[in-house]
Order: sequence, then C-alpha cells, then structure tokens
Amino acid sequence: MKMVKEEYRQKAEEIGSVIKDRLKAIMLAQPIFFKACALLCKEEFKMAADIVIIEEYLASSYWAGREVFGDQMQYQDERVQAAAKEMSEEEVVKLSIVSYLADEIEVEIEKEKQKRKKDFLARKKVGMILRVYATKAEDVSNRVSMIHEAVAAAYKATVDGHQLIKRIDVLVWSDENYADADCGLTRGALFESFFTDPDYPLHSGFHLSEVKHGDLFCGLLNYGVVHQLRHGCDYSLVISAEAFSYMTPETMDAMVNAACSGARAVGVAINELTQSIKDGRIANTFAMWHNESLMTVGGFDLRAAKPANEFSTHYMKGWSQEKKEPVFYHLAGVEEVIPLARLTETFGPCIAPILPSGEGVQQYQIPDPIGSPELWQRHISKMGTKLERQSALLAAIGMDISFLRGGVMPQYRQ
Repeated sequence: MKMVKEEYRQKAEEIGSVIKDRLKAIMLAQPIFFKACALLCKEEFKMAADIVIIEEYLASSYWAGREVFGDQMQYQDERVQAAAKEMSEEEVVKLSIVSYLADEIEVEIEKEKQKRKKDFLARKKVGMILRVYATKAEDVSNRVSMIHEAVAAAYKATVDGHQLIKRIDVLVWSDENYADADCGLTRGALFESFFTDPDYPLHSGFHLSEVKHGDLFCGLLNYGVVHQLRHGCDYSLVISAEAFSYMTPETMDAMVNAACSGARAVGVAINELTQSIKDGRIANTFAMWHNESLMTVGGFDLRAAKPANEFSTHYMKGWSQEKKEPVFYHLAGVEEVIPLARLTETFGPCIAPILPSGEGVQQYQIPDPIGSPELWQRHISKMGTKLERQSALLAAIGMDISFLRGGVMPQYRQ
C-alpha cells in the first residue's frame, strides 16, 4: 500500500521516537526476541528465523527509513554491505535498522543478563558435595587436610559479593560391602577436626554424613543430590578435594552465568581432561548439576556403579600402549555420561563446559604415589581407560559419544 511522502516522514518520526521503547517492551514480553537479538549482536544473521520476529515493526518503517536515513542507514556497516549482494532491498533495510539499534539492544541484553544473575544469586541455593574415604588408618589425616582445604576454598567462593555455596555436605563412604571403603575412622577424625576446634570458623551450612549404603560413584552421589534437593538446593556442585584450587571467583562467576543461560550441567575443564570436557563429557572432578533436571532423567545410572566384588564386575578387554599387552578393566566410574546424554535427549543442548580462569588457578593435584599410593593407583587406572568406559556405557543406552558434543550449548562450543 502506497503512502504519500509526508506520511513517510510522519511514520519515520514516530518510529524514531518509539521504536526503542517498543523493542524493550517486546524484549520483556517475548523471550524469543531476546534470543534473536543476541544472535544478531553476535553477527550470526539468519533472516528467516531472526528478522521475522520484529518484521511487523520493521516492515512499516521500510519506506520511512529510506526517506529519513537514506544510504547512511542502509549501509551503516560492512556486514550489511556484504549481505546486500545476496539480499533483496527490503531485507537489507530491515537488517540495517536492527544493526542501527544493535548497541542499544546489546545494552538491554546485558541488563537482562545482570538481572537474571542477580535473581539467581538471591533466590537459588547451591550446595557442594565432597566424597571422602580412607581405606587405611594411616591415610586419614591426609584426607582430613584435603577436606579442610576444599571447604576453605568453598567459603571464599563469592560471586558479585554473594557467597555462592550455601550448603556443604561431606560424605564419608563407609559401605561394608566394599573392601576398599573407609576404614571406619574418617568420620570421627573429621568431626573432631571441624566441630571441636574452637579456632576453626565453621560455616553453619557444613554437614558431615557417613553413608553406609551405596557405591562410591553413583550411590553416594545420588544420595548426596537427593539429600541436598530435600534441603532446598537447586544446584549441587560435585568436586574432588584435589581440584579446590579451581574455585576462583572468575570460574565460579562463569558457572553462574552458564546456569543463568539455561545450562543444566556445567563442568570446569581441569587440565588433564580439558578436551573431553570441551566435547561435552564433563567430569565430577568439578561439575555443577541442576538437581531437578538430573533426577528427572534418573540421576547417576547404576550401570556405572562401582562393583562390590569380582562376581558383580563387568570387565572390558583393551590394549595398553605402555605395557604393550592386553589389559582388563571393569566398566565402572564415568557416571556422568549417561545422565548427560539423557539430559540432552530430554532438554536439548544444555551442557556448558567452562575454562578455568582467575588468579591462583593451579593444576589438578595428582595424588602422590608415595604419600598416597592408593589414590595414585586409582588415578592411573581411571585416566587410562576413561574414554573406553565412556563409550561402552553410552553404547549400552544406544548412544554414541558424539551425541554429547551436540549436547553442548551453542555459545559454549569451542
């Protein structure tokens, strides 16, 4: 429908004065508009998917924009000039208007991000789960020291001035069905160290439990997650005491931002597992789970449970490059991959790998083969067959390991 030139100018003036307010109003009313603007600001233009959302407003400004802004608006940046060769004239002008408002949109997006983050810190409760055991009595003091360091780091984990971790559950693995479970002394040593030392500034959210039923990998974690969910924790941070140095404010801030963006599983790429974590196979060495979502897909599947004895062990046969001979390993551990696959299948891409950052980030502390031979042997066995075990467990539910790469949220793919 044609309009006279005076109507063009009048319409342009109306748009010039109200379009920003309209954009803000649409942004609040339609989350899909927020998503489209985020794509546009990242220079990822998908005309059919993005522009259609604001087409109702842009179409009415097409001729008005030509009259008022002319070439200055039409070709205000190189992206539009390049795109103009492949687009219709109307598409170019529509895209130009969005580009013209990109800075304003980006400011609004940042405001929205900060609002979500503020709401998260005020309303969401994050808990931390630490697993600990000492098969031998002489290892107890070492385990107690490791837990002290991890808890101290958790107390310092702040984001925008808020203490992130509201509850800490230290779970002592004491199932008597397992020969290598705790010797029976660790809980008492931890209790004496944390609760009877008058100089220790114990946090009110610290809780110590001895778990006598369940394996180390799945049963203990499912207990911890359900326990924290019962006490109001929206998220649970599962971390190995050896990884406490990664708990910098910058890294914790990045994890919160990921959760605010919709991530249901967030994993920190510790040094020896960086690539696999970037590929979506996050590890409970340092991972944060959205508890309700995790339990919706069944928690940590018991297919990955630690076997109690040789009769319940499912062995796999592989090849050792170092020994140049066949090796056998039991299919256990790597409890993360099945729930990650099921989260992706249920909710779509929702995995966020995070690269650690900030002052004081150290390397993962590999157990000392002399001081902690038991933990060192477990570490070597675990790392040497991790990929094979992950692949085998995913195959058991009809999934390929590549499926987890697709589970990584687009903005976190590297």
